[in-house]
Amino acid sequence: MKHYISAVFLVVVALLTLTAFSNRLAAEQPVAGAQTYIPDRNRILFDLYPGQAGPGKLTVNNGTDQNAICKIINPATNKKICSFVVLANSTGGITGVLDGRFRVIFAYGDSIISRTDRFSAPKGFSEFKGTFDFVTTRTSTGIQYSTFSVTLHKVVGGNARTGSITAAEFNKY
Repeated sequence: MKHYISAVFLVVVALLTLTAFSNRLAAEQPVAGAQTYIPDRNRILFDLYPGQAGPGKLTVNNGTDQNAICKIINPATNKKICSFVVLANSTGGITGVLDGRFRVIFAYGDSIISRTDRFSAPKGFSEFKGTFDFVTTRTSTGIQYSTFSVTLHKVVGGNARTGSITAAEFNKY
């Protein structure tokens, strides 16, 4: 079955400066004694629905010098759908996103605490304002589905808004 992309939404975000997060990070300290690792590739850290997949796709371009952990959150249930790593200066993302309305939040850092989706010494936390609506529609010619592409660095003419969130907000998912 052929897949047709009904709409490609290009979402770009204003530059996230690490200094903007300094007040929120004052209470964040490295986790002493925790086993950590520096990711060597983009990877999924958590999947609420393993084995289930929709056709939706979220691509994340991380043009910053910090690794990022992205989390997709369902605001209706207040649950994390998945989380994944996007290495510094690379592009990653997730395919197989089920239909729904989701928030995207992210954090920056280097070393990840083993068996979690948290950095041992995070450098900042943020969210995209608004939601991402993943919709799949069957047509006479195939399937149309949502594809989103976002950047975590400044892009001239960008139209996405972000805002900082606390470590507690990021870590509760």
